[in-house]
Amino acid sequence: MQEPLTLDRIARIAHLEPTHLSHFFREKVGMTFTDWLAAQRIERAVTLLSEHDYSIEQVAIAVGFRNRRTCERWFRRFIGVGIIGVWRPVPAFGQPD
Repeated sequence: MQEPLTLDRIARIAHLEPTHLSHFFREKVGMTFTDWLAAQRIERAVTLLSEHDYSIEQVAIAVGFRNRRTCERWFRRFIGVGIIGVWRPVPAFGQPD
């Protein structure tokens, strides 16, 4: 299994202290590493959900979230609405899918 992408891992690879890398990243990018990484994952999730017939759980795992719930929380934070019904509209009661 591949090691998760984290600030500590990148700092280790770059031979930097995580705190230094964190400050540098925020200064240059304008957001924390965690927020940036989640935004990249959400962007990829939107693409996958729009272009393929994958389940939300499959997409969440594929883009690097631990599970669907974590993906949904970040999705709401960045997009402003829940993931359910945005990309896969739920049919109204009594309507065929």
